[in-house]
Amino acid sequence: MKTFWPPEAYEVGAYLKKNGELQEIIPLSFCGQRNCFETSISISLPGDYEFIVYAFDPQTGNTGVDKTTIVATKA
Repeated sequence: MKTFWPPEAYEVGAYLKKNGELQEIIPLSFCGQRNCFETSISISLPGDYEFIVYAFDPQTGNTGVDKTTIVATKA
């Protein structure tokens, strides 16, 4: 697939925080569709989770960032 921004040229990942503390940095993989990156995680403990997603171009230094939060409750 030819895209304007080749996905292999970027580092894309997510910082996962739980209750304000960094838990891990998760790499995201190109999903095969334009502008689509993905991963799979499992959340088994209740808490407030924040995902800070970034895309970084090491050649130019350009970076994009967004974030979202979820609240996981006991099932």
